[in-house]
Amino acid sequence: MKFLGFFLIAGLTCAQEIKPDTVIGTVGGRPITAEEARKMIAGIRPEGMQILKTDPQRLLSDLYLLKFLAAEAGKQGLRDRSPYKEQLENMVIEFLARVQVNEMRNASNPSSEQAEKYYNENKSNFEQARIRVIYISFVPEGAPLPEGAKKALNEAQAKAKAESLVKQLKGGADFGKLARENSEDAESAAKGGEFAPVKRGDKYPQEVLDAVFALELKGVSAPVKQGNGFYIFRLDEKAMVPFPEVRERIFMELAQKNFDQRFKAWQKENEVKLDKPEALKDASGTPAPPKPGN
Repeated sequence: MKFLGFFLIAGLTCAQEIKPDTVIGTVGGRPITAEEARKMIAGIRPEGMQILKTDPQRLLSDLYLLKFLAAEAGKQGLRDRSPYKEQLENMVIEFLARVQVNEMRNASNPSSEQAEKYYNENKSNFEQARIRVIYISFVPEGAPLPEGAKKALNEAQAKAKAESLVKQLKGGADFGKLARENSEDAESAAKGGEFAPVKRGDKYPQEVLDAVFALELKGVSAPVKQGNGFYIFRLDEKAMVPFPEVRERIFMELAQKNFDQRFKAWQKENEVKLDKPEALKDASGTPAPPKPGN
């Protein structure tokens, strides 16, 4: 039996080398063919596939035990006894429902033409902004000072400083110079406030995206509070993200949209309006006691 794992995996991956009727092991004293073993593992769960890679003998032993126990339950008529019968039917229903949902998701994928059409009709969703930032932090009331800091601004002071910087910028001050002198975002401050491009679909807070994309070219935002600080944004450039860069995102969005529309229609079609919920209070059922002699 120590060679069972090797032969089983070889039979699965090198079918030309091991024929379906090749005996690869035994169970209960009878031979197991490669074909029988493959049928036993067909459709197993992902965790079963992991066991197959490391201990195929254990996996087959477990599967044959399950098959044996199911056969014994059949002999005792448990399949047709309530509430087991109903529970089994519900398990089948749940399984088929999950399969149908997966199939429906796969069928919801849009075509390339639909994706390009969506891109062209919703260009504002795919804008990209090149910006500069200045960040002014504050320490909340009662919180300790940052390590190594001798003095820090409170929220009101930080806001006042940010507003003063905005006033200077709108009066013509050099953004890069003020960023280098005042911004506490070290990486961008060293580059005069230059920040990575921001896209509409990026996972930034909505108030940040709203502030950035509401700006006119070279416009400066009012201070935007985020966490323990205030950001000032300046828009240097706004452009469209090329279609190839957002193609996957569009496919995912459209597929989810198509799926949601269809699924919500089915939800509405099968929505129950219950007039007498009290009728179901005692409908859970309990296992029937075993019959004499069973």
